[in-house]
Amino acid sequence: MIGVLRPRLFRVALSNGHALFAHMTARSAAEWGALSVDDRVVVEVTPFDLSSGRIRDVAKKNLI
Repeated sequence: MIGVLRPRLFRVALSNGHALFAHMTARSAAEWGALSVDDRVVVEVTPFDLSSGRIRDVAKKNLI
């Protein structure tokens, strides 16, 4: 994760170098709490819009 834009909207860099917007659901936000820059996330991207996606899972920086 390279930037926090709003409480549930983030700028994420993929392992291939591309950057996109990623959001998380309200349920996920309640479960995971606040995310910050340098947290590692798994993003689900549809083939129809490669510029945005949904955060599916989170691994905090100190756990990796």
